[in-house]
Amino acid sequence: MEQKNKTGIGMILLSIFFLFWFVLSIVAMIYFAKTGKVPVSIMVLGQFLLCFGIVFIIAGIKDKAFNPITLIFPVAGIGCIVGGAIYQFGAETVIAKAEKMLPYLFAAIFLIAGIIIVTGRFIRLRKKKRLCTVPVTATCVDIAYHFRRGHRSLCPTYEIFFKDETIRICNNTYTSMNDLTVGEKRVVNVDPSDPHNFYEAKEEKISGVISNIIGIGFILSGILIFIMLYI
Repeated sequence: MEQKNKTGIGMILLSIFFLFWFVLSIVAMIYFAKTGKVPVSIMVLGQFLLCFGIVFIIAGIKDKAFNPITLIFPVAGIGCIVGGAIYQFGAETVIAKAEKMLPYLFAAIFLIAGIIIVTGRFIRLRKKKRLCTVPVTATCVDIAYHFRRGHRSLCPTYEIFFKDETIRICNNTYTSMNDLTVGEKRVVNVDPSDPHNFYEAKEEKISGVISNIIGIGFILSGILIFIMLYI
């Protein structure tokens, strides 16, 4: 009981600190922007994106649902911090060089982010298929919903019978393109050493298409910027 109380107090303190940091960051961005210190405001935005990106990445790894697209946030955050620092504290010659290199930097960020998204998705799916080799019939027994800006996404919980045991499994991944109803049956492939690690073909196909479209879009954008710079 004492350990639970300590954990609860720790979460409350962490929530208060996060709320304080969040509000302070917003106030600082507005203040520096209004007082003419736009580069400093951009640096504050950078640390904002960097911290959120790190949180998203850690949460994704912890829930075994890491999405490579979340790498964009810390990369953009670092870019804002470095760029803002150069414009605020750098000499005029450094600023002039930075301005010349800026389009190339943006092109490189788009290109690298796109490659990471596409290859990350491919590696993740390949690992899933290597580990999850046992097909079983799964029944959807519960659906969790998220509503945001009028759009609904869902995350199903399946029930499977595996090794003489009834198990409920959920990958904690929300999607708005894989419609499902309670009682519906799907074939899922599970990891024989850990049945909570699984994939469902239709869901993986949908998320794969979305990730590839986003990744290829970033890659083409980066290539287009490079082409325009050299025309």
